[in-house]
Amino acid sequence: MFTQPHKYKPLQKALESLHGQNGSAHGTLKILEQSSNRSLGCQDVYILVRDGEVLRGTIDEEIEEFPLSAFDFEGPRFLDQDAEAPDALEGTVNKNLLIIPLRSPRGDLLGAFLSADLPGPLDQQRLELAQSLAHVACISLREVEQAKRQAELRGQMREVWEVSNSLLPKPDRCWKNYDCCSLLIPSQTAAGDCLDYFQVDSDHLAFFVADAAGKGAGPCLQVSTCRAYFRALIAAGHSLGFAVTQVNELLYRDLGESRFITAWFGYLNERTHQLLYVNAGHSLAFKLNGEIDYFQGEVSLPLGLFQDTTYEAEIVSLADTRGLAIFTDGWTERKTADGDMYGARRLMKALRDAGKNSRETLEKVFQRFEVDCHPTPKDDDISALVLQKLSPNAS
Repeated sequence: MFTQPHKYKPLQKALESLHGQNGSAHGTLKILEQSSNRSLGCQDVYILVRDGEVLRGTIDEEIEEFPLSAFDFEGPRFLDQDAEAPDALEGTVNKNLLIIPLRSPRGDLLGAFLSADLPGPLDQQRLELAQSLAHVACISLREVEQAKRQAELRGQMREVWEVSNSLLPKPDRCWKNYDCCSLLIPSQTAAGDCLDYFQVDSDHLAFFVADAAGKGAGPCLQVSTCRAYFRALIAAGHSLGFAVTQVNELLYRDLGESRFITAWFGYLNERTHQLLYVNAGHSLAFKLNGEIDYFQGEVSLPLGLFQDTTYEAEIVSLADTRGLAIFTDGWTERKTADGDMYGARRLMKALRDAGKNSRETLEKVFQRFEVDCHPTPKDDDISALVLQKLSPNAS
């Protein structure tokens, strides 16, 4: 657990060394200023720290390792000249040794507090002092252990996000007749939202926006899996409706009870502007045509809830529109400065001021969103995809 041995003399310096100057127990350690090893009347105070299956420490300037079993008892234990020391300690420290095991709330052995060369058995006052010092040492070890575990968890979460983020498309993409811009801001280290867009062949684009129930690493893995299934099925030449039906079937087996994903899938013919789409429980998709309209087609069940659900693609033309925009509910459910939800109406109003391309449109919408919602926290992932027709003079 702790790879470096430590010598602790006096105890306050030891605990500060373990914690660092900014450690959360630093304030608590102030009480030790008048409670060093001298108060116990002994020469040395040590803490042995757990490292895997041994306790490690520095005693008499030598690095020592001791089996856990030597300290697996309920403390404190005083060893005088007539007492038999554990084999692991025989010859390591002198007699008149006080040992107090340091345990976690679950009873796991974190380390051991040792006071060597005591002048004799401890009276009640000095024993209570030793136990108080050991208690503070134990708290510090527990907090160090917790801090290390939290750091490891944060590192793992960052790795999850880095891997999932590497799967996302570039924020901007331009094809023959359309360009696309996307945004994904996680509320935690890993996002439960996902989006994707890619060219299927010379005429067709495929894209989707998905939002898994919940936040964090689990939903992040679920939407990444959804993306992989969708890409594979479209690349294999399947129709949009069949592909989404198969995605649902596979996710039903994967997600388990009470887990689901809402998603909006599109398959666009750039040449004819014909759009096939499936709305799997995801309502925030809009046509960009001056007066912003919802896509009014059938809303199917979210993915992963029921087996044997069939999804049929709706058909619509984008010929008379400037394009489309898809959002997740992190936009509409965020609170504004006055305490109301941002809502779909504000989102649609912001979309009316479309830019000359998808990036400009999305930037304008996001800027207005941030102004209206500042300084409320982002409690949910925020993602959006804008697909917009290129102007005749665009390169």
